[in-house]
Amino acid sequence: MNRAEKTKIAQGGWPYLLFIVGCFLLYICGIHIGQIAAIARPWPENMDALLWNAPFSGRVFRGAGTVIFLLFATVTLAGLQAFRSLTDLMDAARDRLQGLDRRHVAAVIGTSIFGLPLLIGASMFLPKLLIGIGFLVLGGALLINMGVAGYAVLAVAWVTAGSMLSEDMMRRSYDLHEDCRPGAQIMLRSSEPLACSSIQELGLYHGVLIRSETKSTFVPIDELDQQSVIEAVGRMGNLLF
Repeated sequence: MNRAEKTKIAQGGWPYLLFIVGCFLLYICGIHIGQIAAIARPWPENMDALLWNAPFSGRVFRGAGTVIFLLFATVTLAGLQAFRSLTDLMDAARDRLQGLDRRHVAAVIGTSIFGLPLLIGASMFLPKLLIGIGFLVLGGALLINMGVAGYAVLAVAWVTAGSMLSEDMMRRSYDLHEDCRPGAQIMLRSSEPLACSSIQELGLYHGVLIRSETKSTFVPIDELDQQSVIEAVGRMGNLLF
């Protein structure tokens, strides 16, 4: 594959747009993979109902603008001479550093030193985010110019990014997760009772996991009987509705 073929994505047209849409969809898939991998021990017996709700969740598309912007930035950088290969990038970086004023270098180093406590105070989320964005954008621009192998690595990277962000969302989530009172049951609007040892809200899918001692069941929130939820977990159950 010659260089012209390798860089055709960066030249615009359908390859350009399909690349951006494809990476965005892979990112969305990664979010779902991360959510489903983290939520269920055991997985819900009606997993098909959860998967049916998954693609239509509005919360999945929050931040879509930022992701698409990063993809456009990646493709734009891929068209620059400096990102045609790793050697070109290193040469460009060396030339840039040699042209910098020492005062500028000292300012960057000083800012990094004083900013380190702030990054640590952010529970390392911010450093991981910045490193991840740097890899996806700068590394992505290089990978585009490596042809099919580069596309494959970048595809895996965007799925991984979605999965990692999804797991972090789960850890930081304020969704309801409460133990039920002994012997409690959750009633559905269809009048079907479900034994409940704990209930976990899945805000991403606008539903809950109702766990018993042996299984779990996914139920959309609008199918729950509000009073039975309150009786099972107390007034905290109102947060679902």
